[in-house]
Amino acid sequence: LSPTSLYLLTIAESGERKTSVDAYFTKPIRDFEAVQAGKYGAAAVQFKADLQAWDAERKAILRLVEKNIALGLPNEYLRVRLTNHLLQEPQRPKCPKLIYNDVTPAALKFGLSESWPSAGIISDEAGSVFNGLALSEPGLFNSLWGGSDITVDRRSSGSFTVRDPRLTISLMLQPGIFGQYMGRKGKEFRDIGFLARFLVAYPISTQGTRLNNHREPPSWDNLERFQGRLTQILNEFVNEESVTPHTQTLLHFSNGAKVLWVEMYNDLELLVRPGALFVSIKDFAAKTAESLARLAGLFHYFEGETGDISANTMQCAVEVIRWYANEFYRLFGMKPEVSQIELDAQILAAWLWTKYWSIGTIWQYKTKIRQNCPNVLRRDGRFKAALDLLASTGRIWIRDEPPGISGKKPSLIVCRQSPVQSALFNNSLIANRSIAGSRGF
Repeated sequence: LSPTSLYLLTIAESGERKTSVDAYFTKPIRDFEAVQAGKYGAAAVQFKADLQAWDAERKAILRLVEKNIALGLPNEYLRVRLTNHLLQEPQRPKCPKLIYNDVTPAALKFGLSESWPSAGIISDEAGSVFNGLALSEPGLFNSLWGGSDITVDRRSSGSFTVRDPRLTISLMLQPGIFGQYMGRKGKEFRDIGFLARFLVAYPISTQGTRLNNHREPPSWDNLERFQGRLTQILNEFVNEESVTPHTQTLLHFSNGAKVLWVEMYNDLELLVRPGALFVSIKDFAAKTAESLARLAGLFHYFEGETGDISANTMQCAVEVIRWYANEFYRLFGMKPEVSQIELDAQILAAWLWTKYWSIGTIWQYKTKIRQNCPNVLRRDGRFKAALDLLASTGRIWIRDEPPGISGKKPSLIVCRQSPVQSALFNNSLIANRSIAGSRGF
């Protein structure tokens, strides 16, 4: 059995609107907390009155016990009455606290015990979380990720146990702050398996491209639907008398979902063999199949589906988890050393895509490419070496221009197609020649 809570880490520069995104998606939770806090005020006053009345009655029973002792009378009835009374001690009402920002491990454990057993550490500016005491006990968060009971033993203020807790973590911070933290704590972060439990994203910046083109603003219908569903789920905790933790639901895979999960598990297992792609991120790969199951469960519940988790839901989760696995490898995996020729080939391939392939051009003269390619490739034979490598690995195709196209001596041309598409090429070359000529430099 496993919880469905996730640990999420988003790395983004200042100005990427982390705060706005956080506000959009956590608004229903914060609104729910505010409403429940208002109700808690009246409940707390009632609790205080009930507790004082209960304590007065307890003291009255104890005075009768003391009187009987002084008179030498039996106290069996009063002992039974006192026991029954102690069992009826008023319980402090719980006020749901679902979001913590900068919290110490001790305060988090107390909150999960006394306030609510399910919560999240959520921050759109998590520098204080990484630089403070919040993450000072990574072992604690490993246990909470698994839903294990947490016992706190104290001599003075009393011991307590957090039963079956659930914790989500969603942190956003700048890359510089994260880099500093990894420099100090990165080895421990990885060795203890804490980082492996996170789904990490470091998206490409959109700054400089967010132009106002006087178009109609985008529709917010889907955001409103998301917020509405989240509010509906939160309100399932509430009845007229109290707010209580939700009864847990055990989810199962359908046969189709199980097949997809096993396929993903086996793929990951093969990728951590010696020499395989994920061998340097085995810690993350070991947790990925469980993260997949959790995400599928979340999709299933949030969409209001009934019965077992479907194959379609599992496939959606597989696509998301595959992206996160590749992102984790990109950020933390050890890449094989890349030769200068391969680096040049990557530069040339990206340039060809931007200038030609992405706009529909399927070929261009080799001489024109050499004349206009990035400056760094135009010396020391680097252009030819990079072009030959792209051709030898099937990423481009170099061939002679068919007779009659230009009316001149045939020239070498570079094509996007692979040799197996040569039949299609000859039919489309003349039709596309005008495209190549008009969209060149």
